[in-house]
Amino acid sequence: MLSLEFIEHVHVFCTVYMFAVVAFVHFIQYPMLKSVPEEARALYNKKYCDRAGFVIAPAMIFEAFTALLLAFIYSNSIYYLGLFFILILWVVTFFFSVPAHTKLCNAWDSKAHEKLMSSNFIRLIAWAIRCLILVYL
Repeated sequence: MLSLEFIEHVHVFCTVYMFAVVAFVHFIQYPMLKSVPEEARALYNKKYCDRAGFVIAPAMIFEAFTALLLAFIYSNSIYYLGLFFILILWVVTFFFSVPAHTKLCNAWDSKAHEKLMSSNFIRLIAWAIRCLILVYL
């Protein structure tokens, strides 16, 4: 059986890891998309999405799963607050970021890129808050 300490460490690792990934993507990867020749941007974005899924999806899943476990175990309002931010992250990811990426995989669209940048900024702030919550705990 997994120890509570192990679950907590996995949770902290996934949260900090996702903050770092989203910060890198926001300040480096997404802005650099504009420097790719326009005729190659859709293919570049598609390759990015194909690869990024392997880096992002497992961490998001483990973070959510361990957050649910910890909220259930501790039944504490601060853990519920963390779950609230995870809900925000998943909604923003799947209803704003993913559709923007899908559009950019087909052709360059400056409005989709702006939507991607703004939705990712929300994700960056939400993961920063999640990190602060974990520091508090």
